[in-house]
Amino acid sequence: MEENIDESVEEPKKKKKFFKDKKNIAIAILSILLLISITSSSTENESNVTTSSDLTSSVSEKEEQIGNLKSENETLIKEKEDLLTEKEQLEQEKKNLENEKRTLEEENKNLNTQIEELKKTSSTQSTAQNSSATTSAKTTSTQDTNSIIVYVTETGSKYHKANCSYLKNSKIEITLSNAEAQGYTPCSRCY
Repeated sequence: MEENIDESVEEPKKKKKFFKDKKNIAIAILSILLLISITSSSTENESNVTTSSDLTSSVSEKEEQIGNLKSENETLIKEKEDLLTEKEQLEQEKKNLENEKRTLEEENKNLNTQIEELKKTSSTQSTAQNSSATTSAKTTSTQDTNSIIVYVTETGSKYHKANCSYLKNSKIEITLSNAEAQGYTPCSRCY
C-alpha cells in the first residue's frame, strides 16, 4: 500500500512535471490548435464546397446569358443588313422616280411649247378667216339682211333661227335687218 501511496503522490508530481516541461506544453497547445484548425477547416471546406457550387451555377448562368446576347446580336446584325439592303433599294427607286419626273417635266414643257405654237397658228388662221369672212359677210349681209327671216320672243333680246329650242313659248317672225335695228343680237345656240 505504501507503494500505492507513493505512486499516487508521484502521479501529481509527474503531471506537474509534465506541464513544467516547455516542450510538453508546446505540444499540448499545438495539439489543441490542430484540433481547432481541423474543425474550422472542415467547416470552411463545407462552405467552400457550397461557394464552389454557387460559383459553378453562377458561371453557367452567365454563360447562358452570353449565349443569349450573342444570339440577339446576330439577329440585330441580320436586321441591320436587311435594313441596309432595303435602304439601297429605296434609294434606287428614288433615283428612278426622279429620272421619271425629269422626263415627264420635259414632255410637259414640249407639250406646252406645242400648244403655244398651235395657238399662235390657230389665232393667225382664225384672224385670216375672220377677216375674209367678215368681208364677205358684210357684202352679203347688206344685201340679204332685208330678205332673211329670223324669230324673236316676246321677252328675249336675241334673234333665233326657226328650229331653235328657245322658241318654245313664243315665236315672232321678223327680218334680220329689223331685228338688228331694234337691238336684237344673235342667239349663241343657233348662230
